[in-house]
Amino acid sequence: MTHAEHHFRYEYQLGTSNLRMVSFDLEADDAKPVTGWDGRCRTEGKALIKFYDTHGGGIQNTTVRFEAVTERKPGESIKVIQFDRKT
Repeated sequence: MTHAEHHFRYEYQLGTSNLRMVSFDLEADDAKPVTGWDGRCRTEGKALIKFYDTHGGGIQNTTVRFEAVTERKPGESIKVIQFDRKT
């Protein structure tokens, strides 16, 4: 979840420069093993984002779904292999 948090906090663009993220929360399903890949897991989740429109005013909400594939090799920490936003 740390990778997803970093992505939505520092890298994700809401759209126009008029939109400012106010807050977000992450929800994720349990990791599921990837068939045929020892040590790899797939996790699906969503970011619940609250943002302010500086041009039109007002607070709005949106949800962005994501998927992460992670890998853990013996003696190593978990690494994010792939991270994708879903539509």
